Amino acid sequence: MLRGNIKYKLLALAIAVIIWLYANESQNPRVSREPTPKRTNVSTELLEAPASRAVFVGPDTAGQPSFPYKVGDIVVRPQTATVTGRPERLMNVTTLKTETVDLAGRTSTFSQRVRIVVPLGLTLAGSKYVSVTVKIEPAPEEPSREPNGGA
Repeated sequence: MLRGNIKYKLLALAIAVIIWLYANESQNPRVSREPTPKRTNVSTELLEAPASRAVFVGPDTAGQPSFPYKVGDIVVRPQTATVTGRPERLMNVTTLKTETVDLAGRTSTFSQRVRIVVPLGLTLAGSKYVSVTVKIEPAPEEPSREPNGGA
């Protein structure tokens, strides 16, 4: 009697194993059935870090004070500014200029807040403005030339 049922028991066991394998595969599918490549191509791009440099700021002036005055000292505060940019752009920059300060018709010392002019491709770290103080003073009088009278 046991021998007669063994065929059915083996058949039931085979069916159970097949169903278990099918159910297990459907619950945990494989990510890819293709073989994993042994070599992968990756491309990278190196970006150059910006550099910085402290440079002097020089005033750009136009015009002359009224006669009989002249320009004395010109003081820029702060005297330097820090610029950042690509190293090849910074290499050629030694000074920065200000916007034009007009001296025409001036008769006394004055201060003016002006913007720093930055070359294309560079940026300023910090304030974009400086204070320019121009000392206007009387020009020295020239000695008068009197003609020599009859000697």
